[in-house]
Amino acid sequence: MLQGDRRLRRVTSAAVVVALCTALAACSSSGSTTATSSTPRTASTSSPSLAGVTLVQVPAGATSSAIGAPDGPNLIAVDPSARPNGELFVFLPGTGGLPRCCQQLLEVAATTGFAAIGLAYPNSVSADRRCGNDLSCYEAVRRNEFDGSTPGPASAVPPQNAIESRLASLLSYLARAQPDGHWSRFLDGARVDWSRVIIAGHSQGGGEAAYIGKAEATEGVVLLSSVVDSTNTEPPVPAPYLASPGRTPRDRYVGFDHTADPFFTKITAGWKALGLNRFGPLTSVDGRSAPYGHTHQLTTSVGVPHVIVLPEHDSTAVDVETPVCPDGAPRFVPAWRYLLQVAGGLRVTASPAPCAPTPSP
Repeated sequence: MLQGDRRLRRVTSAAVVVALCTALAACSSSGSTTATSSTPRTASTSSPSLAGVTLVQVPAGATSSAIGAPDGPNLIAVDPSARPNGELFVFLPGTGGLPRCCQQLLEVAATTGFAAIGLAYPNSVSADRRCGNDLSCYEAVRRNEFDGSTPGPASAVPPQNAIESRLASLLSYLARAQPDGHWSRFLDGARVDWSRVIIAGHSQGGGEAAYIGKAEATEGVVLLSSVVDSTNTEPPVPAPYLASPGRTPRDRYVGFDHTADPFFTKITAGWKALGLNRFGPLTSVDGRSAPYGHTHQLTTSVGVPHVIVLPEHDSTAVDVETPVCPDGAPRFVPAWRYLLQVAGGLRVTASPAPCAPTPSP
């Protein structure tokens, strides 16, 4: 089907998005709640940082009794005021992370017109720790975490607990909770319709996203401080699956990393294996306006907060390490929006340089 035809059948209304909150029993007039281990396994909301965005938390186990650890919560971001573009943005956090790590990125996706989901999945151990210099291991691990089809010593996730099943269960749950919400449009029967999905990930999640783009014909792939699937040698040797033919076009892959990321050399080697260098050189977003020469390889060298162990590595997605402008807005909003537009095959809109003052009327 032609891209334009797909856009025509991807229409939803702001009223439907608002109704989602009510249908999930998630909204309250006094504010919101945050899911904890003692919170009942139902949806809840957390206070939005961006005006108009509502965040709904859904424990993974609430969507299917077959799902094990981690139990989430998944995070759904909706913006009733944004014009829907008909695409689903799915974000996978890094090792040990849950979707709430990266609320700001999901909010930007929602304001850009995406239905946005942060998905909890088995990610307690990094692929590098499991595979080291065994290059054949990486693809097997990624495939097993994606669909549960290749259990082995390095990864033994059962199919019902794998990423594909978790996402399908969540979409089915949302479709049942709000039949008018059109969540079922992202399903093909009981399976995910990957042709409508931008799959994104940070660090380990980015490695999964890169593999999913090979295995499925997705809308596009966004790699944040990723992909790190390569040997621990100098120079690093990328896992062979990265250079292999895939079902998602190479021009729908985009990446973003900090130059002080300790994995920067491994990540850029992975980008080259994926073919991102065919669409432009490494290009800094610092002090520049989108569209950054239309490259698919974005970098930054700005200072970051240094709150947790790998600050520069986490800065491209994790809220506590993302630098902010004087007005409190995340500095990388223009870069994130550009990545989403390129991966989604959408019209790329110009944007001001990060932290640029708003022109007077």
